[in-house]
Amino acid sequence: MISFDCPNCGKNLKTKEDKAGMKSRCPGCSEVIQIPDADAAGGSDENPYAYDSGSGASDGTKECPACGESIKAEAVKCKFCGEMLKGGRRRRGAAEYAGFWQRFCASFIDGLILGAVNFVIQLGLGGAMVAMAAPGNQGEPNPAVLALAFVAWIVQVVIQWLYHAIQESGEAQATIGKRALGLIVTDIDGQRLSFGRATGRYFAKILSSLICLIGFIMAAFTEKKQALHDMLAGTLVVRK
Repeated sequence: MISFDCPNCGKNLKTKEDKAGMKSRCPGCSEVIQIPDADAAGGSDENPYAYDSGSGASDGTKECPACGESIKAEAVKCKFCGEMLKGGRRRRGAAEYAGFWQRFCASFIDGLILGAVNFVIQLGLGGAMVAMAAPGNQGEPNPAVLALAFVAWIVQVVIQWLYHAIQESGEAQATIGKRALGLIVTDIDGQRLSFGRATGRYFAKILSSLICLIGFIMAAFTEKKQALHDMLAGTLVVRK
């Protein structure tokens, strides 16, 4: 018989020796685990499930500790079995999706930051608009003022877009607000977003904003806690 402890919940498990090397689901925590060899289970203090994050293959891949498939070395989620990974350690799957209120608080923090930036822009451009206004034409719109107002709007949109797209496609994979809540954004396979996908996710929020913000509220009810813009962009918001 092989006797070993589940690396996730610590439950002691026993099985026949002919099951060594096979995958099975732990009856204690329902995680998929690999049954070790009899020698590894009984004669070594080293955890046979420990995964060395630096032991990736030279081609930039690593082996998923849950299903054994080859995945990208930087992957945080296995695209074959859905196992969530972080820093070379296994993570639980369903419980790692960020909840609605976590996402709301992260967005609130980002909103405060962007609001402060927009206030400074509006304050500066507002003074310029007053200076450019013709004193004798109060009843007629000044084309230069209208043009400056349009430029101010464009600048604010660009700043908000780059704020989200650059940070969510960067190494941190999260905006300042998400980092404060311990969240990151990945694609559906757990990979880091490209700048293009992060851009698509940001502008897809326009659709999430329609019909009383229902697209955002969907994150509270969908299986993977995805808002409408996450579904459209093929992204997930997960906890570190």
